[in-house]
Amino acid sequence: MKTPLADLMRDFEQALQGASSIHPTAKGLVRTALPERLERYFRLPENRDHRGVRSHVKRHAETTVKQLTRAARYADDHPDANIRSRAKELVRSVTKLCFEDLALAASRFIGRVNKVGHRRRERERHAERNTWVIARNAKLVELNSLDQIQHAGRVLGLCVADLLWARDYYEGVRSGDALVLRFDRPDGPAGLLHLKLKKKCFAEVDGRGHELLKLSRTEALNVMREFWECETSDIDAFTRVGAFREFLEGTPAPVKLRQGDVEMRVWRFPDAVILSLRDRAQGRTWWWSRFEYEGPRWRGRAPGRSLRRRRLRVVERPFVEGCHHTGALSLGEFLSLLLSCPELYEVLG
Repeated sequence: MKTPLADLMRDFEQALQGASSIHPTAKGLVRTALPERLERYFRLPENRDHRGVRSHVKRHAETTVKQLTRAARYADDHPDANIRSRAKELVRSVTKLCFEDLALAASRFIGRVNKVGHRRRERERHAERNTWVIARNAKLVELNSLDQIQHAGRVLGLCVADLLWARDYYEGVRSGDALVLRFDRPDGPAGLLHLKLKKKCFAEVDGRGHELLKLSRTEALNVMREFWECETSDIDAFTRVGAFREFLEGTPAPVKLRQGDVEMRVWRFPDAVILSLRDRAQGRTWWWSRFEYEGPRWRGRAPGRSLRRRRLRVVERPFVEGCHHTGALSLGEFLSLLLSCPELYEVLG
């Protein structure tokens, strides 16, 4: 019965025989030299115990033979000319090096192969990634590899610069459950967006150093239009500039009101009320707020009766806060505004 090492040696000889770029004379010398190198290596006192060759020594030898087999195959077939040259050099070195040095050379060669392969895959992924033009000076770039996510984290000073965090994000990308997008401006990356596709939401939107990503209202709405299925109501970068789902088809003319120095623009929709306020005395920009109707409530008698026979009436629908960014009105502030501004109450009534 053949041992695993014997099977690996057979694989090496087959790969060596198929390497047309290696001279037949060199093949013969290598075929003879490798068993000799292995035998000397196994006879070393430090590699043996009372049972024979130590198990870890056998595993080390098996790994080296596998690496030499790869080198023999790469001598003809690898797409990188430098790797093909190094592969032939490694195979021929079997006749010159002791097994310990040969194992070290083989390990370094495989490391080089892996690095070249990684760079090639990165170039392919880079070419495959999608880009969305959001505005004249803004675009979103898909990050579809672990290296790209980690590099973006380092540039932007975000947690995904850490390998463990980056791997967590990349697992979602690889499985198709998530998208990681870099927000670019002409002067470089400005932020990172993390979308969870199965949950249909924006999970995170961060600027440099985990600061708020500052989007214009046009940019924010265009991002929402590109990913219209994903919820953004909990993301301050969108709500603070008035980028709400109700405006995706355009912004209708608001009702304009004024109470003292405070200017108000009001939009009433079937399921929500949106307000934009500005204090003229303080010269502040517009501050956005959104309140949702909690939903109709029904009251009636005899709940056991059919719907047609019940005496039902609609109870006034209470509001709940629809955004929570700094500067947005709280529910209490909104209700106080309703009480102090009869015109607003009439608009919503």
